[in-house]
Amino acid sequence: MASECVSVNVGPRIEDKVICELSNSDHWHHPKDLQPRQGWTYRGAENLCCSNPCLNNAKFLLGYTDKRYLCVCASGYTGEHCETAMSGYFDWKPVESCLDIKTIEGEQAISGAYWLNQTGVIFQAYCQMESLGKVWTHLARFSMADAINWMKDSGEWWYDKIISTGETTDPSSNTDMISPGFWLVSGNEFKITRNDDRQHTALLQTTGDCLGGQTFRRKITSYGDFRNGTTWRFNFRCLGNCTVHYGGQYETTQGFGNAKCNGTILSGDKIGFWCDRGRWDGAVMMIGGSGSGDCGHTYHGLGITGAKIPSFSNGARREQDFGNSPYSKHYTGNYSLNLWIR
Repeated sequence: MASECVSVNVGPRIEDKVICELSNSDHWHHPKDLQPRQGWTYRGAENLCCSNPCLNNAKFLLGYTDKRYLCVCASGYTGEHCETAMSGYFDWKPVESCLDIKTIEGEQAISGAYWLNQTGVIFQAYCQMESLGKVWTHLARFSMADAINWMKDSGEWWYDKIISTGETTDPSSNTDMISPGFWLVSGNEFKITRNDDRQHTALLQTTGDCLGGQTFRRKITSYGDFRNGTTWRFNFRCLGNCTVHYGGQYETTQGFGNAKCNGTILSGDKIGFWCDRGRWDGAVMMIGGSGSGDCGHTYHGLGITGAKIPSFSNGARREQDFGNSPYSKHYTGNYSLNLWIR
C-alpha cells in the first residue's frame, strides 16, 4: 500500500473478486465522514500522525524513513518536524541581507521574496540566489509603460524618496519601482536586467568594486545635487564611470544602442554617471560611448534627457526613464529594466 494511503474499505465479494477502496484519509482526521455501509469493513492503518509530529501545517506521509513517517514542510519551514522557520521568510524573522539568507539556509534558500532588516527598517525585497558568491538584491525598475517617474523635475526618485513604490517582490512587473534597498542596501557591484527574462541575465554588470560598499543612492548622489533644475552640464564629460561587461539580450535592448561605441567622452565598456554633451543632452546613467562620430549624443541609458542644458527640468525637450534616445520612435513599453546590487 502506498505511503499516502492510511485507511482501506473492504467491500463484499463479487464472484471471485473483493472490492477494495484505498483512502488518503482516516477516521482520526475526518470522523464525521466514516459512515456504515452494509457488507463493507473499514480498517485504518496504524496512524503515527495522531500525535501530530509534523508542525506548522506540514504534510504527513507514512513510510520513507526509519521513523516510518516523513514531514513535508510548508513553505518557509525546515527541520525534521518542520519546526524551524527559515531566515527572512516571515516578517517576524527578517535578516540583514539576501547574502545572509543564502549563507544561513544554503541550498534551501532559492530565489524569491524575503524580509530584510536594514538599520531597523523591515521591508520585503526580491533576492536572486545564483550561488553563495552571487546573491543579488532587487533595488529598482525603469519602465516606459507608465509615468516618467525617474525624470521628475524634483529628482526625488534618485535623491529623496523614502517610501517604496511599485511591485518590489516581482521582477517581472512592468511598472516603475523603487525599493527601500535603493537607499538601504550596500554593495560593491550592480547589474541591469530585463523584466521579461525570468533568469535575470545581466545585460550589463559592473566590475572592479564600482559601488565601493555604498548604497546605490549614496553612489549616484555623491556627484552633486541636481534637484529641481540644477544642471549637470560640465562640458562634454561624465562625472564618474565604471567598467562593465555586457550579456544577454543587450544588443536588442533599448538604452544599449551605444554599448560598443567608443567616443571621446566615454568608451563602450563603461557606464557613466551624470554625463552631458555641452548644451545639448545628457543622462543620469549613460550606457556605452559618447562624444564623437556615431557616438555623439549622451542621451542613451537610464534617466535620459534632450534638454539643451541637461537637468531634470526639461522645458520643451523630451526625456525618458530609459532608451536609446528620448526622441526615438522605437522606444518601448513592452519591457522594463531592473536594477540589482550585490
